[in-house]
Amino acid sequence: MHGACACRSPRAVPLDGYVSMPAHRIRGALRFLPAPGARPGGSCRVELIADGIHVPDFSAFTMQAGRWSNCAGVLHVVEFLHAGDALQVRITLTAPLLDVVHA
Repeated sequence: MHGACACRSPRAVPLDGYVSMPAHRIRGALRFLPAPGARPGGSCRVELIADGIHVPDFSAFTMQAGRWSNCAGVLHVVEFLHAGDALQVRITLTAPLLDVVHA
């Protein structure tokens, strides 16, 4: 089960090594910024589930690949990268998460 994103906006993205943040279901405004101490080669990975209303703000990063789909339930694998002189983000869409209803 993925928790609701209770992180404060803006959300600092650690780019001082390889970091994996916990998965979150988007439930409000969320802006991502590089955390202090970012180093070339640093990366961070997080899974985000769209709520169909709020679109995360990735504007502090250059979109390298992919896109955000704001369809409720779509799982996005988001990778933030410190590529030397550029801060980049890659977004990979996966299949929507489905709630199973038992009769």
